[in-house]
Amino acid sequence: MQGRGRRLRQHAPDATTVVVRTDGPQPALVFGLTTGAGMMVSPRAFSSPDLGRAPVGAGAYVLDQKATVPGSKWVYTRNKNYYDPSQQTLDRLEIVLIGTAQQRVAALRTGQVDASMIGDAQELESYRRAGITTAISEGGDPIGVITVDPSGPFADKRVRQAVGYAIDRAALTGTAFRKGMSTPADQLFSRGNTGYADSPAFAYTYDPGKARALLAAAGAGNVPVTIPAMPGPQNKTEAEAVAGMLDAVGFRAKVVSPPPQMIGREIYSGKYPLAYVPVFVPDAPALADALAPRGGSMNPTGKPYTQALELARQAARASVDDEAKGRELYARMMTSLTEDGVVIPAFWSPVGVAYAPGVKGLRPWAGGYMGPPVYGVTVGGKG
Repeated sequence: MQGRGRRLRQHAPDATTVVVRTDGPQPALVFGLTTGAGMMVSPRAFSSPDLGRAPVGAGAYVLDQKATVPGSKWVYTRNKNYYDPSQQTLDRLEIVLIGTAQQRVAALRTGQVDASMIGDAQELESYRRAGITTAISEGGDPIGVITVDPSGPFADKRVRQAVGYAIDRAALTGTAFRKGMSTPADQLFSRGNTGYADSPAFAYTYDPGKARALLAAAGAGNVPVTIPAMPGPQNKTEAEAVAGMLDAVGFRAKVVSPPPQMIGREIYSGKYPLAYVPVFVPDAPALADALAPRGGSMNPTGKPYTQALELARQAARASVDDEAKGRELYARMMTSLTEDGVVIPAFWSPVGVAYAPGVKGLRPWAGGYMGPPVYGVTVGGKG
């Protein structure tokens, strides 16, 4: 196997063992193997044209094809071959598609559903006004500015840092869409995620005067910058707000909307110096693998971020025997990327769930990267 600039060599010494050798530390490899990239699919299932509609897996619950209505309702029942039956506390799990927040609140109030994911702060307030119990993850999915291509004016660290001081995090999280749910962030990853520091050694504050001074010191004025927006009207609105904040300190920013089906490839193509995005990685090891090395999926520059890469390598080695030391080094790596103006945190967008009184054990993950797990969840005292 070969990635962008990295190689993985593997062999199978026996029927149940695969040995993987890499050309250097790959801190995100284990996480990557737990995602779609690491799926092991039986040859029989893989060759079936129905695999997309009839998935085959080893999870706690399996799709009931007869009860499922594609595009509307997905029904799951217990997997009789699951390795830990104690975690299968539900007899049946239904996921239904309900189009609007108003309909979701009504469905929960009337008992049509037992739980609902919360889309934004306005929906959260609707549940609370209705007296429905809610749970919000600590921290959340990181939203911020990534310097994709530090060339031209952005080759100067002071210009990149000016972006960090220009962002008004309180304003971004104070909108009706975010208020009461999202939290201004002084670092990319929140508590519970590797890379978080209790007291970060460097953090940006909202200081437009300092941003202007940094641009002046760099001899950079009226700096043009095009920012690609993620799909959706709210994402474009926020990207335009960030563009306005940059304009106020001496940039000339504009927002574009790349085709949604190509958004990831487009953002990290090297076409744009900056991106205002949800950072779709769960922690510092995954970010290190994607951003720090030459050829990383978030690094189109052809050059490594040397200091961050070395700290990531040290952290990967240390984590084998001393997890606390590994976390400390990953936190230093994140500080390095933040101070260098490569990673500029804005806020954390958490995962929220609303649920009926009879639901027990439903809690979002710390860090808020994914929806709440269903292991151990019960409804009305029964599965």
